[in-house]
Amino acid sequence: MIYDPTSHTSIGYQKTHHMNMDYSAWEGFEIDGHVDWVMSRGTVLVDDSGYVGRKGQGQYLKRGLSQYLL
Repeated sequence: MIYDPTSHTSIGYQKTHHMNMDYSAWEGFEIDGHVDWVMSRGTVLVDDSGYVGRKGQGQYLKRGLSQYLL
């Protein structure tokens, strides 16, 4: 991840989220900082235009419950 702490981001599900929902609890929040790129194993997955990875590129990692939930 390449993060710019001097930038500014306005959170909105249509602009900043990649999810199958039509709302966000954080809708309209203004925050300091901006994620410029997200990379995995040398491949750019997210840039300023959004998700640019290919479908199925990720890998599901099964894990147990957090120690805080037990």
